[in-house]
Amino acid sequence: MNTFQTHRCYSSAVLAVGLSSFATAIAQKPRTAMRALPHFSAQAIEYTDPMATTLVSVEEYLNTHFAEIDREYIDGRLVERNLGERSHSYAQVEICFFFRSMGRKNVFVYTEQRVQVARTRFRVPDVCVYIGADPTEQVFRTPPFLAVEILSKDDRPADLQEKIQDYRTFGVKYIWVIDPATSCGYVYTRDARHDAATELWTKDPDFALPLAQLF
Repeated sequence: MNTFQTHRCYSSAVLAVGLSSFATAIAQKPRTAMRALPHFSAQAIEYTDPMATTLVSVEEYLNTHFAEIDREYIDGRLVERNLGERSHSYAQVEICFFFRSMGRKNVFVYTEQRVQVARTRFRVPDVCVYIGADPTEQVFRTPPFLAVEILSKDDRPADLQEKIQDYRTFGVKYIWVIDPATSCGYVYTRDARHDAATELWTKDPDFALPLAQLF
């Protein structure tokens, strides 16, 4: 979610009604109208001005704990992530169970982990999988083998494409995109997108997760 400066504005409708009524009253009873003037004061309302965005530094972002859902950081902007629905949570848990249940010692699975994909860009994939070496940093700075994004109803296609491009540029070999609303899945490699008809997959090492297991 972007950090906005909060401003106050005056309700023109309320002000117009107040001035009209006051003009009528002052013409009829000037002294009474003047005493009544405070009743026609404009009502102040609060609004958020999307143009008044306050940029946040990388250091500020890394030292901020968000009470509910962690946010991504894109070139100074804090970006809200959409979570909280049952279908999203269920798919996330199943993916983690799929990898952890294999018992492989060189497969490391993380959920909602901050990953620095560029100098001023931090993504938080729903699931990320590392093969071979287990990252030791609190914020990961090496590309995972696999990044997983589970869609929510409020996710925008343009935002998803930007996120996929970030992963590809960073060096992520495989990206799984899962849409619980349509029970569909997609596999993105560095140069192509594949519809996952029945399963999500990777190569070298080979993994195959049946889509039906996620819904």
